[in-house]
Amino acid sequence: MKKLLMVLVVMAVALPALVLAQQCKEPDKVDLKPGMKVVAQWQGDNWWLAKINAINKGRFNVTYSDNTKGMNKKKEQVAYYIYDKSGTPPPCFKEGDKVVAQWKGDSWWKARIEKIKGSDADITYSDGEKGTRKLTDMVRDPW
Repeated sequence: MKKLLMVLVVMAVALPALVLAQQCKEPDKVDLKPGMKVVAQWQGDNWWLAKINAINKGRFNVTYSDNTKGMNKKKEQVAYYIYDKSGTPPPCFKEGDKVVAQWKGDSWWKARIEKIKGSDADITYSDGEKGTRKLTDMVRDPW
């Protein structure tokens, strides 16, 4: 009986971690291409949803969700928004990770993950504001 109980405890701890590992994908394995939906730096710590128009010599031209253009962005200024409705898994995150997280609407800000609670995370934005966001509403900080 003790062995069965120990096996059940191990399964209860290990199985959720295994399932989570299979449901996420690291963004650094994704090649950025024209047409991809991304989060791109606008000014300072403020980032916006955008679409890559062109890539030239490692620089990115994007169109932000409000139709303004972002020209000649460095790779560090473009983070792939890996989660989409086609079933692509979200990135794997852990507490302490630096991310760019959705703030309001199409506006995203640099943040740090304080605590992960299932599919949500408590975060602290770069200006000190705190919030809770879905893991699918953040991308790894490209720096």
